[in-house]
Amino acid sequence: LALRTGRLEEALAHLPASDAGAGRAGHREPLLLRSLIESLSGHPDIALAHAEQVLDAAVREGSTATRLVACTRAGHALAALGRTDEARSRYEEAVALARRVGVDRLGAEALLGKGMVEAGRSAGLASVEEAARLGREAGDIWFEALAALAAALLDSDAVRTAEARRLA
Repeated sequence: LALRTGRLEEALAHLPASDAGAGRAGHREPLLLRSLIESLSGHPDIALAHAEQVLDAAVREGSTATRLVACTRAGHALAALGRTDEARSRYEEAVALARRVGVDRLGAEALLGKGMVEAGRSAGLASVEEAARLGREAGDIWFEALAALAAALLDSDAVRTAEARRLA
């Protein structure tokens, strides 16, 4: 809850200090939560180190779900570092893993990130809209709203149309 409401320092305080056991907890993996928070806080180098540490453990332990989330969080850090081709590759790997396990919703965060690094291209908007759809279908109102906001930011025509309606 602290993470979703932007209270990043509070969210960090709730996480265990140790990284023991990294590699099996999926999206609740403490180091992956730290990675997301560090990316959001402007520390992508730290975020990438956390994501890569968990990614290595997930591959060793055969944890597909954790690997998927680690790829996504590495993508966020790489995007923040301006390494967009590497970010796109990580996001695509995460989406492929989600499809391979048959749970597309697991790839929604990666689709959102992929869309943002592809801003200005129709594929970017399509990825973000797909992320919003997956959030809606899963009943995740917060994620759906986040993805819808990203779609509005990417679709300048939609933003101009909404502004014109507001002014009318």
